[in-house]
Amino acid sequence: MRLWILKASEPTPYDAQVRGSRMLRYGMLARKAVELGHEIVWWTDDFDHFHKKHRFGEDRKIEAYSGCTIQFIHTRGYERNASLSRFRDHRILAQRFERLAGLHVKPDAILAGMPTDHFCVSAVKIGKQYGIPVILDVRDLWPDVFYRQVPVPLRPMLWLATRSFDRRISWAFARADSIIGNTEPFVKWGLKKARRCWRPADKVVPIGYQEPTLSGKEWADGYEFWREHGVRPDDGVFTICFFGSMGPMYNFQPVLKAARSLQDDEIPVRFVLCGKGDQLGVLRRKARRLKSVLLPGWVNQGQIASLMRMSHLGLAPYRDDPNFRMNLPNKPAEYLSASLPFLTGIDGVMHDLVRKHVCGQRYTSGEQLASAIRSYRDHPTRLKQERQNARRLFQEMLDADIVYADFIAHLDSLVEKSRRQAEGVTV
Repeated sequence: MRLWILKASEPTPYDAQVRGSRMLRYGMLARKAVELGHEIVWWTDDFDHFHKKHRFGEDRKIEAYSGCTIQFIHTRGYERNASLSRFRDHRILAQRFERLAGLHVKPDAILAGMPTDHFCVSAVKIGKQYGIPVILDVRDLWPDVFYRQVPVPLRPMLWLATRSFDRRISWAFARADSIIGNTEPFVKWGLKKARRCWRPADKVVPIGYQEPTLSGKEWADGYEFWREHGVRPDDGVFTICFFGSMGPMYNFQPVLKAARSLQDDEIPVRFVLCGKGDQLGVLRRKARRLKSVLLPGWVNQGQIASLMRMSHLGLAPYRDDPNFRMNLPNKPAEYLSASLPFLTGIDGVMHDLVRKHVCGQRYTSGEQLASAIRSYRDHPTRLKQERQNARRLFQEMLDADIVYADFIAHLDSLVEKSRRQAEGVTV
């Protein structure tokens, strides 16, 4: 199977090679597909979403490794994630993809991640032109997610501004051969946009996590990085870690309140909040008097892995929004792989997961978060059991090798069904 992946704003295998970026959903999917004998062409933007700069400043096609080609498409770029310039960038990306598509060997299927809406529309256009299956994968609930980020009086104006989003999304999802989502509510959201019922070709595929294969030097460099920041495995400080983009999807106010409360009580606890983004500067100003909060900025895969080994809990401080209540994003699988129970600030899929498998808690305030951390720290036997539960859950449900092998088998079945139909064979 020759599969085209259309996904912007996600680290590629090139970024992993150049700066040690960790692979997310499509990076892990691409690797597993190649392992199973398939061929991948990943279409994405030349603009690096996480570092806000261009990789090459031009269109560039590279072979990341045997069987995986990445086609970078040059666009203008943008300064802020939530901005009109980003949406214009997505439109340009999709338009240029449609012009460049004919220069590549025809694929057997196209998988497009939502967002972006423009890429999903382009996937359907090219897929129908080639007569091949198109699979749309719901990753974020655009444009619905934006309504919660603006004041109520401005929402009617936002609704008018985003009607074109809804039209594009509904058009694309109604014509897709398969709707995928990392949770059942996400698949149902896509089906609602498509105005149809669940079919056998629609499927829940959770976001798996691939445990990194690091060299001895990468591990050593990771631990050395943290030693330089005052973090050591034997320092007796109870450590809570976080990795992500410091954007509006997170609510760090309860975290800062919990840190202040624990610091006032002279409890040796440390919050290590890693990442870059629009909130980082504000967060650093608010945390400047909190010795228990460390904000190192962006970290690479070796630094992430070594910190998780030294941590006791993971943190998922999402804002209370349907986009996150319905979601099971990257973070939980990553924490669980390292035997880390995690604390989530919202109800929904994540809370249901940790409650069912007894490997974490929900908090609704800084006081509750501080209380939960105190309880874990004061009851090491309980923490040990929950760490075992976390690891078991990862192995059974979120191991990337299992998750993406199943995903690829699903894609392969859609391709085979399409071929048989084209040959006039009853299926």
